[in-house]
Amino acid sequence: MQNIAYISNLTKFKVVPTHVILHIFKVCLDDFSGVNIENLAMLLEGCGRFLLRSDETKDRFAVMVRP
Repeated sequence: MQNIAYISNLTKFKVVPTHVILHIFKVCLDDFSGVNIENLAMLLEGCGRFLLRSDETKDRFAVMVRP
């Protein structure tokens, strides 16, 4: 959980490339069980809003979180 919070903060400061965080979201969504649900919740809380408002990720991320 601490690693996810750390990665979320690094994403907001653009230290982690956006394709890396989107890949983490995809991997967690593909195996939607157990600890991956908690990881997704932490990622959404930590950097979800940033990814939805960023010009370079808003289209791809909106497709991922759409029901």
